[in-house]
Amino acid sequence: MGEFALVGDPIDEIKRPAVFEFRLEDHLNSIDPESFKLKPDVPSLKPSDYFITSGDAVLKAEKLEKDLWSLAHRLRNNRPKRVTKKHMAYEKAVWSCARNSREMVKKLKEARGDACFLETEWRDRALLVIPKNPRTKKP
Repeated sequence: MGEFALVGDPIDEIKRPAVFEFRLEDHLNSIDPESFKLKPDVPSLKPSDYFITSGDAVLKAEKLEKDLWSLAHRLRNNRPKRVTKKHMAYEKAVWSCARNSREMVKKLKEARGDACFLETEWRDRALLVIPKNPRTKKP
């Protein structure tokens, strides 16, 4: 899209962007077992599934981070008796993704700034995140 600041880019606090574009692939590597030529029954998750619906991007990212760490530990604790190079490469990619997710959460919090929420919105196939505060209730 190009018209919005990207999550993770330096933020000019004087001219703070009202909307950011969030490109998940800029923050997390692919962990699709098929790309590692592993069977589909290998435990996995799809990070993009966490951002399909609207909601607070920070909460979604924190849940994703927790699930990635859980997946990494599950892979380590349930290794097959005969570990292949493909399996080890996949496990390494999941651990890397979990570590990167922690940094991704920090960058989303920076984009949120002082606002209460970082609302997700899809527009023209781009995931936008918008810092928002609750609406004031009219008497």
